[in-house]
Amino acid sequence: MSEKRLRTYLKIDEMRRFGIIVDADINLTARWQRVHDILNGLGYSSLPINPNPDGLILKEEGLPVAGIWLMPNNQISGALEDFVRFLVPSDDVLWPKAKNIVEEVKAIETDRRFHNVYENKACIHTWLAWQKEPGKPMGVAITARYLDATTSHAQQLITWIRQLFDLESA
Repeated sequence: MSEKRLRTYLKIDEMRRFGIIVDADINLTARWQRVHDILNGLGYSSLPINPNPDGLILKEEGLPVAGIWLMPNNQISGALEDFVRFLVPSDDVLWPKAKNIVEEVKAIETDRRFHNVYENKACIHTWLAWQKEPGKPMGVAITARYLDATTSHAQQLITWIRQLFDLESA
């Protein structure tokens, strides 16, 4: 995400609301500071020092409503796959096996082809490969009910989206 690209979007007359969902990656604080600096540079002045655990929604006079969500949950470093990990049903018997096989591969230094940072990505995609229809993308896996969209993590994100886009009654 660049400030220049965001400035371009904000010039659209019909722009009333927008959401930014970005991976926190390996440093939540650094990612938040980058988002904070970009929005501050665009005129948003009521940004908190730290991300809001429930996702942030900014409403400032003369500016579109802005929402910010740092994956996975605004509180820990990580990415989309870390969020999706929270949607794997707690009683799923294949999840521990997927984690174990990824651990085994990690232990083989000469054959491991992914960086430690991508461990959860490897786990999720391994687990998805073992479903009724292997290899479904994560979003489709929710529709197929491989992943549980009723978890508290999913509901927290859904609530933020509804509030941001004023969909409370939808």
